[in-house]
Amino acid sequence: MTQAIKNNIEMIDTMTVQLVTIVMVLLAIVGVSYGFFVVNKAITTSRLMLLEKQSNTLLSDISDLEGRLVKKQAEVTMGVAKGLGFDEVAVEYIGKSSGIALSLNNEIR
Repeated sequence: MTQAIKNNIEMIDTMTVQLVTIVMVLLAIVGVSYGFFVVNKAITTSRLMLLEKQSNTLLSDISDLEGRLVKKQAEVTMGVAKGLGFDEVAVEYIGKSSGIALSLNNEIR
């Protein structure tokens, strides 16, 4: 009977060492995973901040260009356009009497 007890104690010691080893390995895996995700989150956050800064810069540039466009459009008059060689366009409207017009049903007649 004492031999059986000794065998059981040795088996319990062996299983305890195996259990502690498994727990340590799992703890190491969790630690490495946690470190990876923290570093990955930091990198992603820094990239996001850089993209937001670039986006704000582009939006500012677009706003400035739109302002300049409106200013240029206000400067262009009929006299300036004729001076650059553009001619005035005669507007011709199509009516029902011309034979080609859209009806109320959006059909070409």
